[in-house]
Amino acid sequence: MKSKKTLHVAWCAIDPKSIEKVLPLLCEIGVEKISFISCDRGQKNFKIDFKRFNRIIEVSMQQSGRNSFLEFDMYKSIKDFIEEFPKTKVFDFCDTTLENSSDFETVLIGCEGGFSADEKNSCQV
Repeated sequence: MKSKKTLHVAWCAIDPKSIEKVLPLLCEIGVEKISFISCDRGQKNFKIDFKRFNRIIEVSMQQSGRNSFLEFDMYKSIKDFIEEFPKTKVFDFCDTTLENSSDFETVLIGCEGGFSADEKNSCQV
């Protein structure tokens, strides 16, 4: 089973245990790719274990009927990510809302403390 629309989620790195809890759901709803980003206010003391994430996704695929693996990658900064994916919609949990007709393929989700001033400048949040 393949989703009709693609979705690429960029996610400021957080505790891997929290990521592991959400991975099966993201797999089930058809997310194509997750890019983890080292953010200024993100948690830097954790190492992302893609092999473990792939094992979690494999089990989720068997349960949900999905037949394509979710891809993972890592970026050193928001600026690097935005340069590669300039059409990204950034979720900074501010007053700006998306319209019902908004159409996008890539989203960037900020970390708990929000984006730093430099990161906001990088992606014009």
